[in-house]
Amino acid sequence: LLLEQGILRVKNNRIFTSLPHNRFYFSRRFIKNNASTLISYYSTRRANKQHNYILWQTRSLNRSAIKKIQSLADEFHNKVFDIVDSTNSQGKIPYFLVLAMDSFNDIHFH
Repeated sequence: LLLEQGILRVKNNRIFTSLPHNRFYFSRRFIKNNASTLISYYSTRRANKQHNYILWQTRSLNRSAIKKIQSLADEFHNKVFDIVDSTNSQGKIPYFLVLAMDSFNDIHFH
């Protein structure tokens, strides 16, 4: 259906979006419901081999620190997209990245 509607296209047996910069976004609900599937492919055997990474952090922070981390995550997100969008980066190695952050309770930033 997405191919028929022109949202996705096939080139050299690979699927691309027809959206600017080949960026296809999934809903937050879809990501939350499927992130554990991607994480299950993370390999501890390949740790420290310069192509995989994992981080787990739990702390109690103030609003200012959380805002700084969110800003870093936004910057990182944009830099990753710049790399992924580059035609020089295209290849045959399947790749995934999952980045999530939240608090364990509702906080309000004004």
